[in-house]
Formats: sequence, structure tokens, C-alpha cells
Amino acid sequence: MPEKIDSYRSYGQKVISLFAKLLFTGRNYSLSELATHFACSRQTISRLIKVRTTIHRVKAPEASGLVHAKLYFFHWQNKTSAKNLRKFYLGSPNASLQGFGVHSEVLAEINFKALSPEMRKLASGYFKSLSSGESEGIALTTSSDGVRIWLPEIYRALPGAPSFDSWVRAGRLCHRYSPDTGFGKLIVKLRKPLSKTDDEEVFARQGFVRETRREMLQRAYAGAIEPTDDTPQWRSKYFVETDYGDWTSNDCFVAQQDGALKTNGRSVIFQALGAQDRSAILNKIRDAEDAEHNEWIADFGDALAKVAEQMKDRGLKPEEYLYFKSGHLDLLKYKQKWQNKLQSDRARARIPEFYKRMESGFAFPLVPPLGPNYEEFIHGLCTTLLRGARLLRRRNYLAKTIGNVLGTEQLSEIEDGAEMYETLLEVWKDHKSRLRIMQFHLDEADDDE
Repeated sequence: MPEKIDSYRSYGQKVISLFAKLLFTGRNYSLSELATHFACSRQTISRLIKVRTTIHRVKAPEASGLVHAKLYFFHWQNKTSAKNLRKFYLGSPNASLQGFGVHSEVLAEINFKALSPEMRKLASGYFKSLSSGESEGIALTTSSDGVRIWLPEIYRALPGAPSFDSWVRAGRLCHRYSPDTGFGKLIVKLRKPLSKTDDEEVFARQGFVRETRREMLQRAYAGAIEPTDDTPQWRSKYFVETDYGDWTSNDCFVAQQDGALKTNGRSVIFQALGAQDRSAILNKIRDAEDAEHNEWIADFGDALAKVAEQMKDRGLKPEEYLYFKSGHLDLLKYKQKWQNKLQSDRARARIPEFYKRMESGFAFPLVPPLGPNYEEFIHGLCTTLLRGARLLRRRNYLAKTIGNVLGTEQLSEIEDGAEMYETLLEVWKDHKSRLRIMQFHLDEADDDE
């Protein structure tokens, strides 16, 4: 196996260098140009540009102070095994072309695996807090050689902290999505309603089920999308019950969409059981060509023909329910409607919002303008939070965070949801308390494996 190009530069260093070049030059480059510049392969460049970056403005604790630290943190996760690799770099280079391409700089690489479990947890909390709020200064000691590293106290400068009410109003509600029972199914309208159990049984053997009307039968053509009735754990952990639906913050919802919401190193996705099966069926319907439509129609017609034959074998009269022509089942009577239905389902499956709801099994609308009903809504929300915060084992992360911020003594003095609301309005004025509450969904720590 040939030696790697520039084997003395780590993957993290190359990410920073590439980031600096693309950010500060403001021009487009081909893969070949970048591979030549960084002395690596085009495949390496392709992997590097897939790294997701987020830029935050940070401040020192003292108003007159500057953040002079140069600190770079990287977190990789294997999509298949969900294993984590975390490293951070500290030294003299700025995140600039000169810092990572021209000047002579000092840079140290620290792998989280070189830290003891206690130090690893401390460092993880530092960077996680920094990504969404404030990090207190810490000292780390590597487990191998006793090297000590001091990380500074800094915090993220928010463009303008929202009020408690605006934070709640910007949130999301969670409702179980009741899918259209006719989606993904072809329908046959009978000449008359089914009147006998035996007749209905013959249709059922071929997969035809009755709709709300007795003369309408339907049959799945790409696999059945069944309604879900499970109660997922994420709902009780990340959402708070209200009279208008379960509520969570928009930051929490977006973190879930971005794959940043994790428990024990695994991404948390707001969806019901069976999402992969529903997604596979939706993909079939969305991506089907006309030729596949014709195959589904032929299969549906064959199933109807079998129904007719079985009814005849049992001495029943299929012509009472199905259309016949010259002694044969008249499939042309149905074909055009089936084609229209398949095209309609395909168009709906290509609508992103419809696809997401069908796949997830849940809908997540924004909190609507409640007008005079907002007071009822916020008091109900705060009542649930108060009840959850008082539990010995707090399952809900927001209630747990608020309980930790307020403390047992202050919680015991709050009588109802209205008083809890007034308490949170007051607590919200404190910068640290506000940030802790707003980042309630980031409390779960990931362990390096």
C-alpha cells in the first residue's frame, strides 16, 4: 500500500486549512486544485468538504477582555457503528490562510482517548456548553504522561436573547399524524354494497379491505402503510404536555433535524416505530415510473380476477359486484381510475412535507398565534413543568433542567402554573440560567468508544 501523501498532517489540520482557504479567499476551486494545494488526494478533499461547520461569535467574561485562545474541536462519528472520535487542537495559528498555510506555527493535538474518563467527561461538557452557551475555565490532565492543559472561560455572544414568551411562541407542537387511509392503495367501487359475510371473505383473501362505505374496497399496491399507536420515549423526554399538543423548543426540534440530538452517542429522531418500512414504501411510490404503474395495475386486475373465479367456485355471483363484459371481467372499466390514482399518489409522495409526516408518523406544526388563549396555554405548560420538576426521577429534560436551576426549596414554594410562569420570567433575566434552560436538550453526554 503506497505511503499517504503528507502523512504528517492530521485529518483535523487539513479540515482547518481547507476551511480557512475557502472562507477567506471567497473563490471557487476544483478538486484537483485543492488536492494539489494541500498535497493530498481528491478523495480526501471530497471527504473534507462534507464536514459540517458552525461559526459562533464568542466573548471573554470581562467586557474589556479579548478571546485570544486558538482552539479547534472536532467530533467524528461512524454512521454504521455510531462510534465517536473526538480531538481538539490548540496552539498559535489563527483560522486563516496565513495561520494554516504561510506562518510557522505551534499546534498540539489532544485525542479524547488520551484523557481519563473523568477528564473526558469534563472536556466533553466544556465543548458542548461552548457550542450553545457558556463554558467555564477548566484544567485537563492527560492519562498517559500527566500533561496539563488549561482551557479558558469564554461564552457565546448571542445576537439578542429571546424573552421567555418569545422562546415558547417560537416552539413546535407534536401531534400524531393520522395518514390518509387511501394513500398507497387502489380502490374498486362495487356495483352494490357487500351484503354477505361469505362474499366479503372472498375479497379479503386477495387483500381487499372495506373502506368506510360498504361498496368501496381498497388494496395496497406497494406495501401497506399502517397507522402507528406506539408511545415513543423521545416524546416524554423532549416534549411537554399542553392542551394544544406536546411542546418543545425550536432549537430542540432543529437539533433533531440536524442529527445533533443524541442519547448515548446515537441520534434521536422524532418518529414512530416502523419509519424505515414506511420510508421504503414511500420511496417506491415516489420513484415509480409508468412501467411500474402498469405492473401494479396488472397485479390489481389479477387479484380481482381471482376473486371472481373463487366466487364462481363457491356458487356465488361475482357479476353482482363487479363489471363484466362478454362473460369476462371488464378491467377497462376500472383501469383509467387506477392510473389516475397512482399518478396522484406519486405526486403527493414528492411533496417534502407530506413525505416527512407519513414517514415520521407525527406532525410538528409551529405554535399558532393563540391570541387571548396564550395565557391558558402558557399556564398549562408551566403547570406540567412544575409537576415534572418536582418528581424524584425527572424523565422530561426541560423539567429536569428547570428543577436543577430553581432548586428543591424554591420549587416547594411555587403553588401553581401561574406562579411557575412568573418565576420563570424572573429566572430568565439571569444569563447563565437562561442558557441552561434553552439548551436543555443538550444535557445527554456522548462517550468516546
